[in-house]
This record gives sequence, structure tokens and C-alpha cells, in this order.
Amino acid sequence: MKNYFSGLKDFLFSFLLATSVQSLITINSFISPGFKQNILNYIVIGGNDIENSVYRAIGFTSTSGAALSVVQFCGVFCGLVLLKYSNLTFFKSTLVWVSVLICLLSTFIIGRTGLICSLVSIFIFFLSTISFKKIMFFLITIIFITQINFIDILENQTQNIAGFKIDFYLNWIEDGLTIGDNNTVKAIQDMPIPPLSIRTILGTGEVFNPNTMKNASGNDCGYIQTYYSLGLVLAFLFYVGYFVFLFTKSKYNNLFIFNYLIVLMFIIEMKEPFIFKYVFPFFVLSLMLISNKKVKETKQFCV
Repeated sequence: MKNYFSGLKDFLFSFLLATSVQSLITINSFISPGFKQNILNYIVIGGNDIENSVYRAIGFTSTSGAALSVVQFCGVFCGLVLLKYSNLTFFKSTLVWVSVLICLLSTFIIGRTGLICSLVSIFIFFLSTISFKKIMFFLITIIFITQINFIDILENQTQNIAGFKIDFYLNWIEDGLTIGDNNTVKAIQDMPIPPLSIRTILGTGEVFNPNTMKNASGNDCGYIQTYYSLGLVLAFLFYVGYFVFLFTKSKYNNLFIFNYLIVLMFIIEMKEPFIFKYVFPFFVLSLMLISNKKVKETKQFCV
């Protein structure tokens, strides 16, 4: 991996470019049912009945829903890191901001997990770079955005989508942004937790139930699925060992961005097994590997 990029900045730009292109594809798949069907004709896409979902966009990848939204969040994160720690020209900064906003927009139509991660990261970014100039820029941007009637634009773009209901979609977004007591949290809380037994302590080895067409544990939480499949002992050793390994590497690199990503990774694992969907942990490990390539460049990204 480290031989393909000249440094961390090169990797961040490349990943941001890839997710920006993916964002354009997902936006097109959302507003164009024909384009979406063309993708489905060539790619087997996982998810909960994604073919019949008119409220979820898909990309040129087999990943969909929350997992794809987390990938798009990684693109947003790359842009924010570049803006904070790199000395970019005005032109490059503008391009990065446009790419970040495009990736952010894509999370609205892909999955709320990536949307929330992106909004939290943008909020932290503004707090960490706060200044009078940034405050004025932020206020002007907010004023400009509030003048745009996004609901009318959405209604116009979704008129040709059969079965699409604007109120249902807006309620879905609003519910995801509700802190604490929302339908997703309630649904996970109501899901069954397999009781302790000799099978769950040693591990059942079951991941997918072909009868219910869902995960074998009956719970969406990544920790519960891992506990049911690997067993309590191995699941505990895996998560603790992986957490310690990542933080050890993060301490070695002395990068705040790693600590933030690691904590976030283990928080969203409560919703789905994102660690076992690989892209997010691979993204973090790639950052660590590439940042070791040039110590001089790494120091530019240290807090």
C-alpha cells in the first residue's frame, strides 16, 4: 500500500476523489431509477431488499446502506484532514470543500450512520479551527444554504420515482438525527440477545440464517453478532486485542486523527458489524501504514 502513494496527503486526495466519484454515481442512482437498475444488472448488491427500496441510493459497489455511508464518511474525513493540516491554495481548498459537500450529500440518500459521522466530524473540524474568519464564513454559508428550498428540489428530482413519498423520506432523515430516542435505537434495544450457554460461550460459528434470511443472532449489533458467532471468549479477546493494537499504532504515530477514528469505529459497531465489513478498518490501517512512510510529512498532520 505505502508504495502506491507518495505520502499521506496523496492517499487522502486519492480517497477523496474516489468517494466523490462514487457520490455522483449514488446521486444519479437515486434520481434515476433506470440508472439504478443498470447497476443492479451488473453488480450483486447486499443489503435489506435494496432492489425494492426507493429511499436508498446505491453505488458502483456491492456495499450498500449504512456500510456504504460509512465509506462516504471516510471521504468527508479525508477532505477535512486535508483542509486542517495541509497548506492548500484557494483553488485546491475550494475543490476539496466541494468534494466534501458532495460526499456529505450522498450520505443523505445512502445511510444515516455515515451522515451522522460526517456531521459530527464537520462540527469538530469547525471547533478545532475556530476563528473570526471561520465564523463569518460559517455564518455566510448557513445563510446561503437556508435560502435554498431543498424540499422543492427533492420533490422535482423524485417525481419519476414510483412509490417515493417525500414525507416518509424526511421523517426517516429526521428520525436518524434525533439524539438518543429514535426508532433505530429502539429497534436495536428490542432485538433479542442470545442467552449465555455452552454454545454461545464457545461460539456457534453461525453468521447467516438461511431460513430467516437475516443474521443468525437476530440482532443487528456488531458486538452481539460477533459474540454469537465466535463465542463470548473469542469475541472478547478479538475486540480488546484489536482495540489495544490500534491504539498502540496510534500512539506510535502520535496522530489525533487516528484516536478519533478508532473510538468512532468501536462506537458505530454497536449498530452493525462495520469492523467485519472491512472497509472502515482497512481505511484506518492504510492511514497508519502510509503515515509511517515519511516521518517529516507525518509531523505536518500531528496535533
